Amino acid sequence: MTLTQDTQIRLLSDPLMYYTAMLNDIRQAEKYVYIEIYRFRNDPMGVRFRDTLIAKQKQGVRVKLLIDSWGASSSHHFFQELVDAGGELTFFKKIRFNWDGFTKSHRRDHRKIIAIDDQITWIGSANITSYSLNWRESMFRIKSEPLTRKFKTIILENLRIHNKYFYDKYAYTRVIKSAGFEIIRDVPALAFQPVKKKFLDLITNASREITIETPYFLPGSSLRKALADAAKRGVKVQIIIPKKSDVGIMDLLTSKYLGD
Repeated sequence: MTLTQDTQIRLLSDPLMYYTAMLNDIRQAEKYVYIEIYRFRNDPMGVRFRDTLIAKQKQGVRVKLLIDSWGASSSHHFFQELVDAGGELTFFKKIRFNWDGFTKSHRRDHRKIIAIDDQITWIGSANITSYSLNWRESMFRIKSEPLTRKFKTIILENLRIHNKYFYDKYAYTRVIKSAGFEIIRDVPALAFQPVKKKFLDLITNASREITIETPYFLPGSSLRKALADAAKRGVKVQIIIPKKSDVGIMDLLTSKYLGD
């Protein structure tokens, strides 16, 4: 689509470049920095981000963190100075051991969003961890007041349900339209999956080319059929995956689907 001066999008794939740019944006924040992230590790990169956030909170900038409790790889103690300075720290859905523990504990928050001052949004695949320095990631820096306001609202909504297992899933997954874009959201749910539905619609309506680049490829039967049908009708289908990922069992499972 055509971007206006009010909406600027930049794609960065080099970890050192996007981490540097993200930290610079945080340092320039004047009102708030809200972060929703799957993994925020206690490692050199995590320490750099944490210390930068502490400095901003002490300057009067509002800092809110929503981190998945399973993927965090850090503890409340790691962020204690930030909390003491007035920053807000929330862990998404702590693991619970009960008769339905696997189903409920499997519902994780895998989003990676940073919203700054109603001006800058970062979204993409990278966590806040030195581990990502070894990966090819894709991070989008979006400069847009309307879109950043929407992403800020999304983070605040997820803070409200961070430890709830029963809520109105339709309200929290409605399509958000702004500045000519659509924001498609999933929430932890086994049956209600708007992102999957959107993928199916895009694949079904493709006429020339489909390119998928992903670290893990475990499509369900409906997605496999849609991709196969697209290839049969002459659409060029390309799937790019690592020769070897960081999760061995995923590679074994992926190979099961490649024949189809």
